[in-house]
Amino acid sequence: PKLARLAVRTKFFDNFISKAVHELGIKQIVLIGAGFDARALRGRDFRWADVPPSTAKELMEGQRLTVWELDLPEIIDRKKSLLRRAGMDSEMIRSMKLPLTFRIGVDVMIEDWIKILKRYGFQSEYTSCFL
Repeated sequence: PKLARLAVRTKFFDNFISKAVHELGIKQIVLIGAGFDARALRGRDFRWADVPPSTAKELMEGQRLTVWELDLPEIIDRKKSLLRRAGMDSEMIRSMKLPLTFRIGVDVMIEDWIKILKRYGFQSEYTSCFL
């Protein structure tokens, strides 16, 4: 029962993000408390390669499909280490046509995480998906 609830919850949020990207055209996804979430790496599940390319105007304004993963610094450091050990370096990720992803160590309970997001290119004037 507990595992079934987790699977239903995961599927619900996967559908939420997929709809935001594919139906609503949202290009900014922020995962708060991302932990070891792998949504940005699950290209086939999310059909990231099917997302239409950004228009020239969007590219000039820095608008492309981007995921920001936020969690405590020690969690993000561990995740980055595991990804490196698995061979998931920047070049490999680019070749897989995955979204631009920033993994940011921040304590959202005490730090100004919106300000930190903006340092990593987040544009608050665009519609975004927060999870």
